[in-house]
Amino acid sequence: MRAIEHKLDQLALAYPEHGNFVARLRGFVDRFELTHFVATLKSWMAMNSDGKTRDVVLVVDDSPDTLRLLTDALDGAGKT
Repeated sequence: MRAIEHKLDQLALAYPEHGNFVARLRGFVDRFELTHFVATLKSWMAMNSDGKTRDVVLVVDDSPDTLRLLTDALDGAGKT
């Protein structure tokens, strides 16, 4: 959960214009409602896509090397 919270902190700083959306996601995390968290992300991705349909995969790992490896592999497979 700390990795998700850390990522939400980074998003809030990098994209203050999306603060309300990040706060909504943070609420799901605080209440351990991960199903709603993922569903909200998928919904947002569908509404904000550039016409390309991509599957969404949530990867949480404390090891930067593992996260980088998984992110690269998933990106190469057309996943977000």
